[in-house]
Formats: sequence, structure tokens, C-alpha cells
Amino acid sequence: MSTAPVAYQLYGLDYSPYIGSQSPSAGSTINDDQITQQLELVASYTKTIRTYTCTGLEHVAPIAKSLGLGVYLGVWIGSNDSTNQAEIADCVSIANSVGVEAIVVGSESLLQNYVTPQQLIAYINEVRADVPGVPVTTADTVTMLENNPDVVAACDFVYVNYYPFWEGVALSSALADLNAEDAYLRAAYAPKEVIVSETGWQSFGSAVGNAAPSAENAAYYFLDFESWAQAGQRKTFYFEAHDEPWKGTDDGWGIWDDTLTMKPGTEAVFNGETIANNWTCGATPGGSGSPILQFTSVPALGSSALLQGHEWHEPPANYYVVVYIHVGSAGWWVKPYAANPNTLINCDGSWSANIVTGGSDASADTITAFLIPTTYSPPILEGASNLPQALYTNSVANVTAQR
Repeated sequence: MSTAPVAYQLYGLDYSPYIGSQSPSAGSTINDDQITQQLELVASYTKTIRTYTCTGLEHVAPIAKSLGLGVYLGVWIGSNDSTNQAEIADCVSIANSVGVEAIVVGSESLLQNYVTPQQLIAYINEVRADVPGVPVTTADTVTMLENNPDVVAACDFVYVNYYPFWEGVALSSALADLNAEDAYLRAAYAPKEVIVSETGWQSFGSAVGNAAPSAENAAYYFLDFESWAQAGQRKTFYFEAHDEPWKGTDDGWGIWDDTLTMKPGTEAVFNGETIANNWTCGATPGGSGSPILQFTSVPALGSSALLQGHEWHEPPANYYVVVYIHVGSAGWWVKPYAANPNTLINCDGSWSANIVTGGSDASADTITAFLIPTTYSPPILEGASNLPQALYTNSVANVTAQR
């Protein structure tokens, strides 16, 4: 299958070959002709593909390379160590025989709780040792990567999934929220490169909060995201090449449907169209006025729910929230983590923080938050008897709740 050249090629596209009634859970056998047909199609539209597994799909990478595609080779990490080791062996063999651009050890394996951070780090290091010279990373959600700095430290670059859709964000502000999360993650892990491993919008299915799936919305998000990627000259992978019916209600993410027909409106990206910057936080929440920081939802004593709040009258891009909890005789502790103490503020001024990340956090009797400039590094408290005066001096607003 051949296609005419396009005006714009994606940097990367997430690829899995299953169509129709085929399913990885059913152990469907995918022949080389099917893989070749699919990859010949996408080769005109993307420079690179990202795969998810090697066992059973050993020919994907060689076929992709023969078509001039770069490959980010996926190593599927589940909960069974012997299965993981067999998968690693298959992927190492492929990587050493055909040459790949990077190896991705695990896809949301932390989010799904398939492995502990320590186990994932061990797998990453094992693969790196077996395929010297090839960058190795893992792919996970922004929250998982923010909360697991040791895992990120073991990676050669940060590979992150951004999904405003799953966060229930309206299409009109989806890229602004993604941009804010991206800026936070890049600052937290500088100077490591941050590459987007997945993002997308469902073309059909059920709404999530304010995120509504439709073919029109999916096409608009695709154009908006790729405009953002081009403006920042970023390496990004879009999810995904084509629909996969085996996913049931979680289908509908493809640029093509499962008959390999491009969905309406999607061609705008490949025609070279772009959207002007709509991802930089614009209006200051509440307009001008004295800075205000408030809690909008304080978890009950013993609860592990998120602490939620809102800031008013300051540009979100210029500030973070830093939260401290007081746990009886154990003193004051920064939350969520000492390695990542700052909490991102959304474009509308809302924010949320995980304050139960270990020990006796759920029994905290006092919660205090500060609105701080992004240029200020807050003190890392781990059992302090008091909150330092420097916090009050360097913040523009604060709020406290007793429980």
C-alpha cells in the first residue's frame, strides 16, 4: 500500500496491530502481511513508531526498520516475573539484531500496580546492561512519574502520558492543562528530556467529566496537540495508529479506524495546518486583586482522598502550591514528596495534592499550604517542629485547616 507524500509528518505514533476480532488477550496470531500493510500506510505519516510488546510480535520492529521507520521498542512488564524475563529476552534479541532508537520498559506498569518502583528500576537496569548504547526508559502517567523520582532517575529520558481526556478536562482548555503539566514535569526533572509517550482523544464512547468524545473533538485535539508539539519543537507520540475493537468501550483512539480508513478531519494535521497558541494560561483567576489561597476540599481524618484547593489573583504559570502536614509528635512534613514538593496549579487556579504518601499521614492534625513563586525552592521538612518563617516571607498567600 502506498500513499502520496504529506506536508507534515508526526515525530511518533503509538502502534499495535490488532484489528477486527483480533486480541492480545486471546493470543491472536498476527501475520507479517498484516503488519507490513499497516506499517506501509503509517510510514508516510510518521517518522517513528512506538510498540508495546515483543513476544508474539517479533517481526514488527524489523518490518518497521525495513520501511525506514524509527522504533521505540516496548517491553511489556506485567505482574509475573518469569513472563517479564521472557519478554525482556525477546526484546533484547530484537534490539541487538535490528537496532532501535530507544527501549521502553513497561507501559503504565506503576499506575496498574504490576510492579513496585524498585522492581521496575531493576528491569530498566537489566535491559540497559543487555543493550548497551541504547536509551532506556519507562512510560507512565504524569502523576506516577512525579511521585516516583527514583524511577525517573533510572531512565535516560522522561517518557510521559498526558491525557486531559481522562482527567475530564473540557476540549477548550485541554492543551492549556497539558502544557501546564508538561512545564511542571520538565522543571522537576531538568535537564532530562521529556518526550510525550501517549496523548489522544476518543472519537466515540462515554464522556469523562467535561471531556466529550466525538470524531470532531478527536480531530480538533489532534490538530491542537500537534500545533503545540511543532511550536515547541518537541518529540511526541500520538495514541494511536488505528482503532482496536478488542478494547471495547475503551476503543476509538485511532487516527485511522480498524479498516485503516483515516477519520474525518484528521487530514488537517498532515496537510500542514496549525492552530495558534491556545495552551499558555491566559487570564488570571479572579482578575486583579490581593492573592488568595483556599482549600476547597479537605479530606476527613483517616481518609486518603486528595486535598483540593484554589488560588485567586495570581497567574498560575508563575506560582506553585507547597503543602505541609503536621502529624502529632512526628512534626511537620512536606507533601506529597520531598523530591517533588511543589503542586501544579491549573489554568483556572484549581489544584490538588496527595497528602497521604506514607507513615501516619492520614492522621495529620493540621494542614497548611503556601502559594509560592516558581523561583522559590521551599524548605524540605521531614519531622520539623515548626514551619520556618521563610515560608511566610516568600509566599504571597497561605491557608491552614485543623482536623
